[in-house]
Amino acid sequence: MMSEWIYIPYEIMAETERFIKRRGRTGKEGLVLWAGRLDQDRGACVLMCVKAGDTWPHGVRLGFQQLLRLTILLAAHKLVLLAQVHNHPDRIPHSQGDDENPASHQPGYISIVVPENGLERLAELLE
Repeated sequence: MMSEWIYIPYEIMAETERFIKRRGRTGKEGLVLWAGRLDQDRGACVLMCVKAGDTWPHGVRLGFQQLLRLTILLAAHKLVLLAQVHNHPDRIPHSQGDDENPASHQPGYISIVVPENGLERLAELLE
């Protein structure tokens, strides 16, 4: 699923940032999954974000029922998971748990960590 570019609409970026900051203010991690479609020019467009997971201060987990609902939703709209975005409470980069347990193991899947519970602007991190 390797894409040379990913288009993220402003509304999805803003919704993701609001959710991550809201979860971060409670001291918990927030997880947002970006789903979309790949096009013939080796690019991708994010069309949907799904706020998911059971969270605690240093982790997030997708349960079986959440994964099942997500699979049905993606299939119904003919979408694929493109990326996940979640926050860490400090400046810790991508953790070993992040590396070992992404929401998707498809080649090209992107995992983004927003440090400091999302206090920095997500758009600035992606530039």
